Amino acid sequence: MGTFSRCYKFAPLLFSCAVNCLRPFNPRRSLGLTASRPKMANSVYTYVRDFESETTCLPNTWIVVRLDGQTFHKFADKHHFEKPNDARALGLAVAAARRVMRQHNDIVLAYGQSDEFSFVFRRSTTTFNRRAK
Repeated sequence: MGTFSRCYKFAPLLFSCAVNCLRPFNPRRSLGLTASRPKMANSVYTYVRDFESETTCLPNTWIVVRLDGQTFHKFADKHHFEKPNDARALGLAVAAARRVMRQHNDIVLAYGQSDEFSFVFRRSTTTFNRRAK
């Protein structure tokens, strides 16, 4: 086991619950000797699979995927973005869209408005087996 693995093996347990921040430091608890391990993400987010669909988009058609920001106003307030357009927020959104486009070669166009971005996939794409959801 490498040094990094040894040092950070139990790090997730320190941050598994906000209550840990309120309690006095207890080495036994921080090493996981008395605390239960947090659940794996698979068990917590399995409900997402219910949204998946076998319905596919028609072949040889453009697919447009729109991503809408969730509670963007809270994020904007926390980072003190200027209204209506903050250069940092716009730069962040554009950088995120560019990264998505680099990861998915079938995206030919991306455009954003407010807290949402839309991505247009090629007509010939087979990404995600052309599933609708």
